[in-house]
Amino acid sequence: MARLSGRIAPIPAPRLPEARATSLLGCDGRCWPRSGLLRRARNLSPGHGLTDRHLKIVMFACFALAAVGVGLLVYDRARPFREWYLWAFVLAIGLHQLEEYVVTPALLGEKYYFRAWFSWATGMDLTVARAFVYNIPMTYPAAALAAWVGESFILFPLVFVCTEAVNATWHLGMTTSQGRWSPGVVTGVLLYVPAGFYTAWIAVDIGTPWWAVGLAWLAAVGTHFAIVSGIMPKTERHPLVGPGG
Repeated sequence: MARLSGRIAPIPAPRLPEARATSLLGCDGRCWPRSGLLRRARNLSPGHGLTDRHLKIVMFACFALAAVGVGLLVYDRARPFREWYLWAFVLAIGLHQLEEYVVTPALLGEKYYFRAWFSWATGMDLTVARAFVYNIPMTYPAAALAAWVGESFILFPLVFVCTEAVNATWHLGMTTSQGRWSPGVVTGVLLYVPAGFYTAWIAVDIGTPWWAVGLAWLAAVGTHFAIVSGIMPKTERHPLVGPGG
């Protein structure tokens, strides 16, 4: 047998896999951390397997389809604006989403990507799946239905448009109260708020009682509160998420 040396060779430390660079979204820039909240959201929604890249592609595609549809099938210079503005409001929704998820983070940085900003600003977990459900299958069909119904049942378009106007005031309130920019505030204030008051004026003009218009605004406030505060579970604010991180 070979003679053993009196010195004990050091045991080499095991090689650990290299840590993947994390982004301000809390992972590798593609999705939210794989928490139980994310898994449950994926099980409850058609957003299974979505990443932020997929979400933005879907938003671009929906906006492009809406623009083509409105331009070819709805828009007519001979028709009064009042008869087709609700279809144009579908485009306003697309512009608002692109401001939140594409334009603002491109101009101000990844901290202002809406999901990252929302988690920091509210302490709630907005996963990719939830963002997809709230922005695409919930919003676009409701907007199209409101435009199709129009003045024949004005209370539905009124509640829908006013809910978006309330969302705009929420963006503005978050910007002023926290002193940091809220993604979506520009299109919200410039498009949603005027549309809300314009729809309310149309409702009154066709004979809707003032108290019904007021109830529609209250319903809009309640709807927005339910979406923002009553559905999304709270989570600890990620230290890297948000403008103040």
